[in-house]
Amino acid sequence: EGEEGEGLSEGQTEGVPEGVAEGIQEGEGEELPSYHSADTNRDWKVDLRELLRVIQIFNSWGYHCAENPALTEDGYSIGSGTNHNCKPHSSDYNPQDWKVDLRELLRVIQFFNSGGYHLNPLGEDGYGIGRT
Repeated sequence: EGEEGEGLSEGQTEGVPEGVAEGIQEGEGEELPSYHSADTNRDWKVDLRELLRVIQIFNSWGYHCAENPALTEDGYSIGSGTNHNCKPHSSDYNPQDWKVDLRELLRVIQFFNSGGYHLNPLGEDGYGIGRT
């Protein structure tokens, strides 16, 4: 028999792709966040195209779950709507109200300017500035 983890790509643990939270934090009862919703290519940074999408959501005063998420870049439709049957955008956290306000937008700009982000359960939104 081969060694444990043989055949896995770099950065992967068995059964869990890199960056994807596994299960529930011990004692917390809440799922860990994974990639930020703005990070549609899942590379732990927010590039200009991804930032512009969050600015688009900010400028439209709301967003909602797309009827057909596969036809969108991030699973959301622009503008207020009644379909809230999906996980809210990671940028919409204080308060979570199906809108991205200026403070929430500035947080994504921090990720863009710092070259990345990482999971941080103590962060205001579950993320920290910069790559680790």
